[in-house]
Amino acid sequence: MREMKFRTWDGRYKHKVMRDVAYIDWVNEEIRFACHCGGDLVRGYPTDIMHLDDNNMELIQYTGLKDKNGKEIYFDCSIITDGMSTTVVKWNSWSLLDDIENGVGDWEIIGNIYENPELMK
Repeated sequence: MREMKFRTWDGRYKHKVMRDVAYIDWVNEEIRFACHCGGDLVRGYPTDIMHLDDNNMELIQYTGLKDKNGKEIYFDCSIITDGMSTTVVKWNSWSLLDDIENGVGDWEIIGNIYENPELMK
């Protein structure tokens, strides 16, 4: 069974950030965040709460897979390449996900759609 893990692209702040999700309350549609983001303490927001319908936030789910360098691959976010083709991992990318899981190809994350949209042009 794959690990259930989420992160968000948080567009509320001047400097938009990826944030690790600590807890999701599906009933009340609230998301609580971990105190750390990218190794740095998110000052002033140790128990920050957002709602699932917040227009400035994108909820992103972990695929349960890692690239060749051990970086976590997220659905509809991670831009990966094998040196010949570049793609975003989608929910319906079953053959690609199988290849990554079985070590077929040399897939590597080169960015994400929020911070590096130019990589998909």
